[in-house]
Amino acid sequence: MIVRTLEARTSFVFCSPSHSPTLPMKTSTHLALAALVLTATWSVAPSLHGAQYDQRLGNLSTRAQVGTGSNIMITGFVVQDGAPKRVLIRAVGARLGQAPFNITGVLTDPQVQLFNSSGVMVLANDNWSSDDLATMNSVGAFALANGSRDAALVATLAPGAYTAQVSGVNNASGIAILEIYDVTGSARLMNLSTRALVGSGASGLFSGLNVAPGGGARRVLVRAAGPALTALGVPGALADPSLAILDSAGRQIASGANDNWENSGAAAMTAAFT
Repeated sequence: MIVRTLEARTSFVFCSPSHSPTLPMKTSTHLALAALVLTATWSVAPSLHGAQYDQRLGNLSTRAQVGTGSNIMITGFVVQDGAPKRVLIRAVGARLGQAPFNITGVLTDPQVQLFNSSGVMVLANDNWSSDDLATMNSVGAFALANGSRDAALVATLAPGAYTAQVSGVNNASGIAILEIYDVTGSARLMNLSTRALVGSGASGLFSGLNVAPGGGARRVLVRAAGPALTALGVPGALADPSLAILDSAGRQIASGANDNWENSGAAAMTAAFT
């Protein structure tokens, strides 16, 4: 667990199996489930209904191995109280296999389904539509190839908790990224939590967040939970996860790595979740 203050920039969180310098890392063939949670807090918090728009997280994303059945990518996020928020949600696999990413083993045909807090599916998409291209451009999302089978949807969401599930069409598997972009609306995206398969190297769990300009630095809580999932009845959980926070240049930020959480962070964790 890490609690850090981030300036306006793009940051990345990498979650992988913990390892000793004297022992080889687990290979990508030894995958286990873990949950990565990014929670934004504000040291000077305005009233919920008077939230400043420039205090938002511009986007949240997770790149991970997408499996089948209970091993699909499951991502939760929260829209805080305020006016309904318009968001862009993308599940990208095919595009990751092309330049400049050139990732191997991608999910060539992802699909995304969005559920509300009652478990009711409110929207779904298999292949993205050019009708959403203007929205993608407005938030600075990287371009998708014409005719690619990546998925995207634009939704206006009332405050509350939501879950986005990414899976492969016809039970396919591979690496994909789920992105959630803040398009319009005064309500803020409060956190991102993803449960997915974790391996090493390109099969690690990567999450990104963009701290929007203005409003000063934002304080975030980052957790990588593996053993805690076992207590929730999730089989095959990662027994010893580790995490690191990198800036947009790929440099680890000061004190931006953690293997085992300390009791000294319990107060920050409690504040973020209450």
